[in-house]
Amino acid sequence: MSYWDQAAAGAKEESGGGVIGKARIDLGYFVFVSGFAGDERGKCIFLPDDETKEARTVARQAAQQFAIANGGESRSARWCAITTLYKDHCTRGSELVSWQNDRLETVPLWTLHQDGPSAAQLLMDQINELGVSGGVDFFGQFTWRTDPYAESLGDAGKTETDDDGQLYYPGLYVPVRLFADVNEARNFITGSSTETSTETTGNAWDDATWEAVLPEMRELKESGTSLKDIADGYEVPLPELLKRLK
Repeated sequence: MSYWDQAAAGAKEESGGGVIGKARIDLGYFVFVSGFAGDERGKCIFLPDDETKEARTVARQAAQQFAIANGGESRSARWCAITTLYKDHCTRGSELVSWQNDRLETVPLWTLHQDGPSAAQLLMDQINELGVSGGVDFFGQFTWRTDPYAESLGDAGKTETDDDGQLYYPGLYVPVRLFADVNEARNFITGSSTETSTETTGNAWDDATWEAVLPEMRELKESGTSLKDIADGYEVPLPELLKRLK
């Protein structure tokens, strides 16, 4: 490799951060009320059945009724872009993410009608630039970005606190790259540009061997064993395990 070849190589390494894996982005109403955490937050989502105003009205009314029934107000139901990152199908680097639940991010969209920077505008700009399909699962790379509106407020916008008690700006994961399928995502993680095979993953098992052990792996997963521990225990690459268990 020549000196200048590293220009592109370094750029790829720099952009290879964040989270890579399976996700989806929906448009719908999210009800901001207390008492729902982890996977329970899914109960706060109300998606229209189609893209018509009538369907949005039905979803909004259901969300408002849910809000009132759970101690909130009708305005607690907000029209949002709702991003779901599936914990069992997302990696940071070569390691499976350590989230306890699927990551659910909600971005209210009312600021799209206002001038100035906002998290909603940032997310929608990325969605439109990449051509993300809404309401369906896809594979992509997500990078953490600071909320531009919060940042525009200076120190007053630092409303989150880290483990050391330091204030920082809130933010969100936004898509920065799309992959055709899980193979392309896995190849991006491993640095391979070829179709995934036992040669690119380092796994020497054939399909018959995988089929023989997959029931045991699924039982371990259902019992609460992390996918990383399963991969380590069977000495197989985590990306290949993700593919087989999808």
